[in-house]
Amino acid sequence: MQSRTVIISTTAFLTALTAYWSLIPGIGFLLEIYLVWGVVVATIERHHWTIIGASAAALILGAIPGIAVIPMMFLMPSLVKLVLPAMVIGFLLNRGIKATAVFWVAVGCMTLIMTVIYLQMLEFIVELIENVHLRSLAWIKSTLATAGYSTEIIDSTSDSLAQGKNILFHLLPGLMILTGIGQIFVSMVLVEWYFTRRDSYFPGFGRFIYWKMPEKLLYFWVAAILIRLIWDGTAQMVADNALLIFVSFYSVTGLSLLEYGLRKLRLPKLIRIIFYLGLFFMQLPGLIAAAAAGLFDSYFDFRKVRAHSLG
Repeated sequence: MQSRTVIISTTAFLTALTAYWSLIPGIGFLLEIYLVWGVVVATIERHHWTIIGASAAALILGAIPGIAVIPMMFLMPSLVKLVLPAMVIGFLLNRGIKATAVFWVAVGCMTLIMTVIYLQMLEFIVELIENVHLRSLAWIKSTLATAGYSTEIIDSTSDSLAQGKNILFHLLPGLMILTGIGQIFVSMVLVEWYFTRRDSYFPGFGRFIYWKMPEKLLYFWVAAILIRLIWDGTAQMVADNALLIFVSFYSVTGLSLLEYGLRKLRLPKLIRIIFYLGLFFMQLPGLIAAAAAGLFDSYFDFRKVRAHSLG
C-alpha cells in the first residue's frame, strides 16, 4: 500500500512539473519512462483523477509568465504523448484485456499522437535540423582544414554529412514514433513486473522466447514495399517510415526466435551472450538479419506457438 502511494504521488508530482524536466537530455527520457509507468499504475489503481489534476496543474504552471521553463508548444505535446496513451493502457488493463492487445492499441494511439506532433512542429524541426547541420558542417570543415586534409576529403565529408541530414529528416517521423512506442513497451514491462511482484494477476506478454508477430501484419509489409516502389515523395516517405517501424518490431521477435533456438540447444549463457554481442556489433546488418528471422517466423511459425503471437 505504501509503495503504491509513493508511486502515485511521485507520478503526480512529475506530471505537474513536466515543464521543468522534460527537455533535460538523458534524464528527461528516463523520467518520461517512469512517468508513463506511474500513470499506468495510477490508472489501474483508479487514481486517474489525480493524474488529470496534475496534468492541469502542469498546463497552468506552463502558462504563467516568468515561471514557465519551456514554451507551451513543447509542453502540451509532451503531456499528451506521456499521459494519454498511458491512461488508455491502464484503463484497458484494468478490464483484464490481454497486454498484447493493449499494446497494439497503445501503438496506434502513439502513432497518431506523434504524427500530429510532427506535422504541427514540422517548420521548427526543419529549421532546427538545418541549424545543427550548418554548425556541424562549419566545425568539421574548420577542423579538417586545420588538420591539413585535402579539399577532396573535406568535400566528401561534407557530402556524407548532408546525406545523413537528409536520411534523418526522411525517417524522423518513424524515429519519433519508435521512441514513444519504446517508452510504452518498457513501461508495460515494468507494470507487469510491479503487479506480479505483488502476487497480483496481470495479463502480461508471456515468455519472451515465444514472442512472434501476427501473420496478418505481412499484408502491411507488402503494402509498404509496393508503395515505396510505385510512388515518390510523401507516399514513399510514409512507406519508408512504416518499414523502419516494422523492422524494429520484427527484429525483437527475431531475437526471441534466436533465444528460443539457443535455449533449445542448451548452450551456456556465455555463448548466448557472444551471439547477442555479435549481432550488436554487426549493427544494421544484424538488425536486418533479426528482422528477417522474425518476418519468416511470423509466417512459417518455426516454434509452433501461434497462441503466443503478439496480437
